[in-house]
Amino acid sequence: METSLVEEEENQASDNISNSGAMKPPSPLGEGLGVGLTTDEAFDTPPFTYSSDALNAIFTALSDDRGRIETSTLQIICRYVEDNLVGTEGADIRIEADDLGNIKAIFRQFYERTIARLPEAEQIPARRLVEDRLIKDGVRIPYAAQALLAEPDITQELLDALSAASLLRVQRDEQGRMLYEVGHDTLVAPITEAAQVRRAEEEQAAERELLRLESERQEAERKKIARARRRNIIFSAVALFLLLFAFWQNIEANRQKEEAEKQKAVAEERTATALAAETRAAEKDSLARKAQIEADTAQAIADRKTEEARLSAETTALAMIRLDHSTAQVVDALVREVNSHIYRLEYDAALGKLEAAARLNKTTPDFTHAALELAFYFNEAGESQANQLGQVLGLLGQARPRSREACSDYLQRSDPIWYKKLLGKYYPLMLPVDGGEFWMGCDRSLSENCSSDELPLHQVRLNKFKLARTETTVWQYNLYLAEQGNDIFDDKTISRPGWGWGG
Repeated sequence: METSLVEEEENQASDNISNSGAMKPPSPLGEGLGVGLTTDEAFDTPPFTYSSDALNAIFTALSDDRGRIETSTLQIICRYVEDNLVGTEGADIRIEADDLGNIKAIFRQFYERTIARLPEAEQIPARRLVEDRLIKDGVRIPYAAQALLAEPDITQELLDALSAASLLRVQRDEQGRMLYEVGHDTLVAPITEAAQVRRAEEEQAAERELLRLESERQEAERKKIARARRRNIIFSAVALFLLLFAFWQNIEANRQKEEAEKQKAVAEERTATALAAETRAAEKDSLARKAQIEADTAQAIADRKTEEARLSAETTALAMIRLDHSTAQVVDALVREVNSHIYRLEYDAALGKLEAAARLNKTTPDFTHAALELAFYFNEAGESQANQLGQVLGLLGQARPRSREACSDYLQRSDPIWYKKLLGKYYPLMLPVDGGEFWMGCDRSLSENCSSDELPLHQVRLNKFKLARTETTVWQYNLYLAEQGNDIFDDKTISRPGWGWGG
């Protein structure tokens, strides 16, 4: 039901609002809004009046563009005044505009209380129904009852409860279908604020779940490494047992062949040879296992960094999509993070972010450039980065080439200009320098202050050589270490640079 607020009817409508929804004959607007009761009438709420400023605030907040007011929204304001501003005792209470405060907050409180009165199992479905279905981009969206009841956890009882509380309005369309929508536009803004709070809480819960899953995955990885260590200990114990057994056989053979000097010498020689072979085999086996463990550990760490970066990127992408960012914007943001990781030499993390961007099926020039740079780096780093190279080429829709040279040819054909820039970034330009002869050291005939390390004066000859045109960059030196099987981030790396290094 709607009440028209044309100017000639405003005074009468103002005077006719009373506590508990009672109406009274018109009274002068200058005296405020009063409650007309005879001596025989009685209400639970004591008499009170509204000031003109309070009425103007209510009319301004509730009127639509045609000057009309929904009675359901007016009832929400009146109920708030009776429940919060008017006590059960006293008289001549006057409601001022300041007493009402922010009227939008009244509707927010009404919404929260309506949801709180529902059974706990229905509160979240009710919120998602109102906040996600019936309001879109700040506009009320009417939905047919049949479509709503097809949703999980939405029942006719829930729709009836929300309608009875004046949160929803139900009406029939021209085809006779029952349509449900939010009761009034004034409820849209406070419900939208509540939705933002709920979605933020849900995102935080999702992030906590991701952290829990990652913790479980890391625990499983630690157990896997522990099992591998136990297996290595068992293998070493077996090798030691075999070595001791062979040594015992050697002693027994020597005791049995004491009578024949020649046979003893032959037996000793054979035993020594077998022992040496077994020792070398054990050493090779131990070194091989150690190298395999180190390689597996390094690969596991790289895979973990890649997976962590991918999960983080997917969380970022999901958050941006929820904020109505386009797929291209999300991909561009992820590619910027990929380039940031490359800048900090975090190539495994960059691969994880790139995988997350690839799952959005939106290829951009920046995405292709980032993928080609990662493929270039992993290819030049050698076999230790073979798995990562295969993953990057898969994102580009390519199978791994049979050789390092074939991969370089593919990258150069894909984008010659970008390939040339990558060569300049990861390899210095070498300039030829002619060799020659010169005297090195200090000439005592010319100076008496010669140090011991400057003596004696001697002639040195240099062959032709090449010198880099510029200083070696961290990217170039990191690629050199990676190709040698070293990690620039490892504090134990002997060749870790002390220059140009940010940590």
